[in-house]
Amino acid sequence: MGGSPGKKLKRKGFTLVELLIVGVILAILAGIALPRLMGSDVGAIKNSMEADARNAVTAENALYYAKRSYESANVSGGDEGASKVLDSNYPDIKVVASPHNSIDIQATDKDGDGKNECFTVKVTNSKVNGYYEYDSCSDNPTVHYVESTSSP
Repeated sequence: MGGSPGKKLKRKGFTLVELLIVGVILAILAGIALPRLMGSDVGAIKNSMEADARNAVTAENALYYAKRSYESANVSGGDEGASKVLDSNYPDIKVVASPHNSIDIQATDKDGDGKNECFTVKVTNSKVNGYYEYDSCSDNPTVHYVESTSSP
């Protein structure tokens, strides 16, 4: 009933040493990959903030060409994102905030003629230690990131 003395037993499964080696390799890979993956969400948030700032600038410029004046607006993206029409006479011109982003647009009348010739855009997100801004009346109007000194 027992096995014959000259036959080798077939091995079923892995040895402890083989399993330990695989575990060590997986731990090394996790140690390399996790720090990179943990920081990737901040990069994605910053990208959405920059896109929201650029889109707000485009919407304000479209409104200016339509009515020769900028408008102030506040849009909070909440959990699902949000949009706001800048002027009810131009319902297709909207500012759109991605989820968790807040957009603050301040239009200013520089020369007192009743029309807003300049505007600033500031996009924030509570998960990021900084914000994107744009000032149309600056010497070099560009969307750029400003690092905050306080923690989020």
